[in-house]
Amino acid sequence: TGDVIQMLDGTGVLELPGDRAVRLRASDGDASSVVEVGATPEIVDGEAVVIVGSDGGRFRAGDVDVRLSAGAARVNRGLSVTIAVYRGSAEVRTAGRELAGGLAALRQVSIAATGQVPRDQVPLVYDDQDPDPWDREFLGDAIDLGRDLDQRSRGFTGQLGPRVRVDVSLLERVLPPLSKAPVPV
Repeated sequence: TGDVIQMLDGTGVLELPGDRAVRLRASDGDASSVVEVGATPEIVDGEAVVIVGSDGGRFRAGDVDVRLSAGAARVNRGLSVTIAVYRGSAEVRTAGRELAGGLAALRQVSIAATGQVPRDQVPLVYDDQDPDPWDREFLGDAIDLGRDLDQRSRGFTGQLGPRVRVDVSLLERVLPPLSKAPVPV
């Protein structure tokens, strides 16, 4: 308790009591993981993934206090704090204010250094062209599905041509045959 851990090279996992862990990694830039160990671990700088079991757990990132229920959340602390929930849900508090409705899975919120809580959460942001290893681990199936749907959409749009108007009539003619097509495994 009270020790500060900075990942200088590679990746690591800080295992904590109560079925909790913090994943850390070094970075080429200034975003290497820095964590202060305590009953409520604090992400001091950089990026980390906090994982909690069925009993949930808390962590801090500066003035932001997070209670995560049975899941995993990515934390990025720099000039602001971004919390992105991979699994589970989180209660996010800062400067005496709480994010209304909490933070759901596959959503994220960024909190400026002023501690101002945004009104709304946004969909979790990831780079689908060059996914981060943590995003790939937790979101791999969704990333692959998104790529597949994008490719199919471009193909469908290309077959329609520029003069075709997509309306209910067209979809009723096109979709019934698709609903009978076998699903690739």
